[in-house]
Amino acid sequence: MVFSLPAASAARFNDELKRLEKRIDRQYKERRNKMAYTGRSSGNWGPSRILRKTQNPRRLPIPLTLAKKERRNMTIDSGRSVPTWLKGLKKLNINPNNLSFKELGAFRDLDRFLNEPIPGPFSWQYLTRSFRYLTAFALTNIIQNEIEPLSRCWTHLNRNFISSGIFDDGVFVESWIFCDFPCKNEKKTILDLFEEFVKKSDAEEYFQCFIKAMQNSRLGIYQETISSKTIIKFTELISGRTVEVFRCIEEFSKGEIFLTRIVQIEGESFCFGDPKCWPKEHKNALESMVKNKLFYFDGQTIEKQFEKFMKYSGPYWMSCAVPDEAFPIFPPDYYLTYFQKENRKTK
Repeated sequence: MVFSLPAASAARFNDELKRLEKRIDRQYKERRNKMAYTGRSSGNWGPSRILRKTQNPRRLPIPLTLAKKERRNMTIDSGRSVPTWLKGLKKLNINPNNLSFKELGAFRDLDRFLNEPIPGPFSWQYLTRSFRYLTAFALTNIIQNEIEPLSRCWTHLNRNFISSGIFDDGVFVESWIFCDFPCKNEKKTILDLFEEFVKKSDAEEYFQCFIKAMQNSRLGIYQETISSKTIIKFTELISGRTVEVFRCIEEFSKGEIFLTRIVQIEGESFCFGDPKCWPKEHKNALESMVKNKLFYFDGQTIEKQFEKFMKYSGPYWMSCAVPDEAFPIFPPDYYLTYFQKENRKTK
C-alpha cells in the first residue's frame, strides 16, 4: 500500500513525522522488547509507566488472525532485498536520484515509522501500527491541504494542544481529529476516507478490524469502580455503561475519574492514549457540567445527546484539561468553526 505523497511535500511531511516520533519514542522505543501500554505517571502527565502483561497467552480472534497473516506482506524485508520505501518511490514513478537527502530521509522515516517493532501483545501492536498508517494517511491529506476544514483543525489544535506536554502521547488529540471530526462535508471523518482508500488496495483485510473498532470508539468520562493487578473496571458517567480494560495505569486513587478513549478489539479493551483525570470528589460537578451543555446537540433522549456530545466535543474537553487556568474553555460545538474560512483564533 503506497500513499500518494508528491516529492515536493516530502520535506514538510518529514518535519511533521519527526515531531510525532519524538512523542512516540517516549512511549515505545525506550521500552523496546518490554510489554508496555500507554498510561500516566503518578502525580503528573509524564511518560507512561511500564506494565508487563502477565495473563496466559490466548488464541487470537479470527479477524486478528487474518490481520496477522496479512501483516507478513506489509513488513520491511531484511538482508539484501530492496527497502519498502524505495519500492514505493518506484510505484510513484519518482526517481530517487532527483530527490534531496532530506526528501529521501522523509520516505525512509515514514517507512520506519510504519514498520518498526512495537512491544506488547499482538492486539496492541495491531492497534498501534494501524493507527500509525491512519496518521500517515491523514498527514498526507493535511500537508496537501486536500480538505480545508481538516487542515484548519490540525493547525489550531496543534498550536494549542498537540505541542503541549499534557498531550504529548501522539494519540489523544490526533485520534479525535482523525476518527471523530467530520471534516468532509460535515459527514465523513479521515477514518472514513481511510476506509475507502484501503478498499482500493490489497490491505483491506488487514485494516477492517481496526477501522470498525475506531469507528465505534469515542472519548468518555469513566470512574474507576473495581481494580485488580490486570484489569480496571470503569463505569461511565451519565450513561452508566460499564467496561473492563487492561490495567494500563499503574497508580491512581480509588474512584478516580478518567477522560479517555477506550478501544475494543475482539473482546479486548484498551485505554488509547494518556487519560486526563479528576479526583472522585469532582464527579457531581462533572455530571452537572455535561448535563447543562447537552443542549448543544440534538437527540431524542439524553443518552443520544450524550453520545453526540462526547463524539464531537473534543476541543472542549482538551481546553478543560489544559493546566493553564487562563486558557479559555471552548464551547462543545467548537468543531463547527473549522468549517469557516476565517477560523476564530485562540492565543
